[in-house]
Amino acid sequence: MKLNHLSGALLLALAAAAAPHAAAAGDSQAALRAAIEATDAAARAARQAPSYQQDLFDIMFGLPFYEGLAYAKLPPGKAALRDYYVRKVSKQDLTQRMVPGMQAIVPPVLAAQVAASMREPAYRKRVRLQVAAKTGAGQAGEQLTPDELAILNRIDNAQSSKDFVALMPQLSELVRIQVSASREEIEIQLAREALEAIEHTQREIEKVSETGQPVAIRTIGVEPWDQIIRAIGDSTLGMALAFYRFNQELDRLDYHRQLKASGLVQRHHYSEASVLVDKAEDALAATLKDLDQVIKQREAGISQSEFAAQSKFRAKLDDATASLYTFAGDLGECYRSMFAAQRQMIAFLQERKGAARMEGETIVFDDDASAAAMNEIFKRIVTAAQQVQALVERQTARENAEMEKARSSLKKSG
Repeated sequence: MKLNHLSGALLLALAAAAAPHAAAAGDSQAALRAAIEATDAAARAARQAPSYQQDLFDIMFGLPFYEGLAYAKLPPGKAALRDYYVRKVSKQDLTQRMVPGMQAIVPPVLAAQVAASMREPAYRKRVRLQVAAKTGAGQAGEQLTPDELAILNRIDNAQSSKDFVALMPQLSELVRIQVSASREEIEIQLAREALEAIEHTQREIEKVSETGQPVAIRTIGVEPWDQIIRAIGDSTLGMALAFYRFNQELDRLDYHRQLKASGLVQRHHYSEASVLVDKAEDALAATLKDLDQVIKQREAGISQSEFAAQSKFRAKLDDATASLYTFAGDLGECYRSMFAAQRQMIAFLQERKGAARMEGETIVFDDDASAAAMNEIFKRIVTAAQQVQALVERQTARENAEMEKARSSLKKSG
């Protein structure tokens, strides 16, 4: 331990003076150790004293660090996050979190002197006026009196004030670190709440495929996050409704029953079947147009959030948008492949009208070549339908994996 302060040096001087001049070397060393231990004990006692803790609290609470954060003029997105933070973390709470760190910066004696100065009504009034000047708040025309100015002049010229000013860079760094840490805690909690809201909405949207009824998008009351939540929720809902309308149109057309090969063989309604395929393709085109519009609205909604200005978030946004466009494009191709195969089936059976008959559930041709060709067409129809299903499952798995990654990341952060 280096005894470089006055009280420590004085203790050692007194110990040396009290030691007999004829003392043995061992006795001298013992006295020295006792003096050092006494100094350590005194220092620990001073730092653990409630008065020292209160002095440190009063010093930090008297500084306008929190007011500068709370009243700074910020863009709407950043202001919303800041306002939420201020509602959740009071100046008292944040100041208390800084007291342990201040012990390594402001020693007890200096803390007592500075705290006494900062408790002066004139000092507190000056801080209040300084904050008001920056924020536009406060009582108009209020000024410091000559007596108050004299008190402040004495405080500013005191050695304790000069020593404290020399410590401001360290205190400023402490404030920065502590504010960042507490804001990160708030941001992680908000991210958890946002993820829960998104997951809740996703579960509700699963019902849309059966009901066709829109569901409410749950938000958390913090606009930068709510912009994200609404954009994701609205796009997912928009897609679900687009698919619902597409399937409803196919049901209205009685598409799947009318396009059965067995029905074509028995009823020979080839022209009507071709018209149905045309209508199904029109419904697909309308659905793809709806999907394109939904994706664009999703991107625009997310882009309005403050988070969109962050490079990592923007990269994820672009990746998700590209994935949705790819999904929509691939889905259209899969359905078109199925429609093309069904058109081929209609034309094939029409060309062989009368050459095909039903035996139970089986279509029978008189020649093996026709049977083989029909089986090949069936295979293409089935393959296209399987590709549609696989595409939907892959997209669902991708989105589930992203949600799980987000959950895991937040759990790790917590």
